[in-house]
Amino acid sequence: MSRRPEAGRARALVGPFVTLRHLGFAVVALGNFVSALGTWSQIIGIGWAAQRLSGSAFLVGVAFGAQFFPTLLAAPFGGVIADRYDRRTVTIIGNIGMALPAAAMGWLVHTDALTITWLIVLALIGGTFGALTQPSMAALVPALVPVAEIGAAVSVNSILQNLSRFAGATLAGILIASYGTETAFLFNAVSFVAVVAAWLLVRPAVPRSVPLHEPFLLRLAGGLQYARRNAMVRNLLILNVAVSIFIVQQPLLPVITEQLLESDSRTYGLLNSATGLGSMVGAFIAGRAATRTHRRAVTLGVALMAVTIALVGVSRSVPLSIAAEVVYGVGLFVVLTISMSRVVLATEDKYLGRVMALQSMASGGIVPINAVIAGFIASALGLSATIVGAATGLACFLVVFAGLGALRALDEGALGEGALDGRARIEPSDETPSVLESSPDP
Repeated sequence: MSRRPEAGRARALVGPFVTLRHLGFAVVALGNFVSALGTWSQIIGIGWAAQRLSGSAFLVGVAFGAQFFPTLLAAPFGGVIADRYDRRTVTIIGNIGMALPAAAMGWLVHTDALTITWLIVLALIGGTFGALTQPSMAALVPALVPVAEIGAAVSVNSILQNLSRFAGATLAGILIASYGTETAFLFNAVSFVAVVAAWLLVRPAVPRSVPLHEPFLLRLAGGLQYARRNAMVRNLLILNVAVSIFIVQQPLLPVITEQLLESDSRTYGLLNSATGLGSMVGAFIAGRAATRTHRRAVTLGVALMAVTIALVGVSRSVPLSIAAEVVYGVGLFVVLTISMSRVVLATEDKYLGRVMALQSMASGGIVPINAVIAGFIASALGLSATIVGAATGLACFLVVFAGLGALRALDEGALGEGALDGRARIEPSDETPSVLESSPDP
């Protein structure tokens, strides 16, 4: 009898990392972490290459946004694919596809043949593979852990993703300064080996899907209707769209580094690393938050983002800007981690791929539009005015959104239609990890 309280305290200490006891999830999380190191390396490389090739805030915004623009158009297709085909196979093929444009960018930089046009085109190709793959990757998470630990699993993924951001951005700054921009791209190309190898090893036990012969547009419409009916999913998607619209300082960081802070690629890497450091803290806080605190945590997270975005816009000090990015990262990933976990919990498995596609569109698909518009406005009105204006817009949105009661869906018991009882899935256990010799593909 005395052992149970001790076990409970031990589990509380490790927080969301308790999910790593499931072997399948641990293997996939490690593979994703290595791949994410490369992804952040490439994001830094694209921003720095665009600034060097063009010297234009507008084109830097276009190049940054090109990585995410396909999410807006291709993610719905990816969602339908995730709900129709074997998600594991889609994930493997998609990650191989993402490695190819990264390798091409590295080679073109190495041979001095990269132009701003080729940079944008190859970023679009890589982003398209990512948009088609991401819904399948996200929808596989519930097959790797028990339902009760889905929120913790999302938090662990967020923590590792942002650890990779911290390490990857710092590494990219060092690689670019020491060995040239091509190393950032080539490292990303090689990093996809890790996630492909992980999914070759892991075969999660998933329920066999029921074959459906609905036309594509009808299946897509079904996912949209489901998201509209589900209050939690609908409101959190709206929140993610708004956050994505007002995060203007991130695509403009290369310009901020050179023009406002008058610094180099190392500072650019440090600013991105600072966001990653804060994001790890934010994801950990979100993973440990009790359900009853979710609404308060999300409200505070958005408020922190508004304040720190404004600070980045007015700062001319590298230490102050780095500190602001750390706190911004805390707020951002409290919001993103809680919203992602609650959306997953609130969605029936048969709709999960399409809802994850909508989540990707809301959190990533708006980024390219935002980046282009932010670059255009910054070129016309100046960096500081653009960034402070966006921060003011985010603060106003929060006041209206919370005032209308839209965040009440985060309260305990507001999971909405088909939350947990609609999730037909196989529960992995401590004795039976999700690394299986075989599992029939749907």
